[in-house]
Amino acid sequence: MKNSGLSDHSDYVETPLGIFTAQGSWFYTNSEQIEKFAPGLLQKISVKELINDAGMWVRSGDAVAVWVLVAGLQLLPGYAAAVASVVTLLLWHLTKSAFISKISTFALKILTWEPLVVLAAVASISYAGISQNYSGVGYGLLFFILFRFGWIRRGFDSFYERYSGNISLNDRVMKMLIVQYAMQYSIPVTQLASMEEHIKSLMRKRNKPGKR
Repeated sequence: MKNSGLSDHSDYVETPLGIFTAQGSWFYTNSEQIEKFAPGLLQKISVKELINDAGMWVRSGDAVAVWVLVAGLQLLPGYAAAVASVVTLLLWHLTKSAFISKISTFALKILTWEPLVVLAAVASISYAGISQNYSGVGYGLLFFILFRFGWIRRGFDSFYERYSGNISLNDRVMKMLIVQYAMQYSIPVTQLASMEEHIKSLMRKRNKPGKR
């Protein structure tokens, strides 16, 4: 697939510098590069399905943080529940790619199902209000909104991408998903080191002055 310009889909936009999803996630790869690193994979799984799974993993830290907040509001002071949820978000966001597998992807789809996450948060915050835990209500509402829109995660992503010197956390997820699906379909994955260098090259191009 020749990527000479923009390729627009309902869930994502594919460009020579990468893929941008409708949920606001950026991956420094595209169909051409995926086919290069795992030849034949896109005949087994569509780009859309791969991107949807990657996006779910990228955003999973927000849902995990909400679940910790939900539990914390019942067990801890409001500020402590908020701190615990933020720490959990950052730790999960940094390490989640190590847990990617077929089973964990299925389980995470349930854990991150938005209606369930919202219902749990509303129930927990409402119970804090009924219990006259007004501090819990305040912290719960504030941090639920921050997690719901991914603002803490996005801020951390910008910091990590600028100062870590590594490929982005989003692309770490994408790389592990490509490897996992390739293994599932017995497809050899080639040039992993080259893949990382290519991603870093695209990151440098996109982050040049005037590219933002």
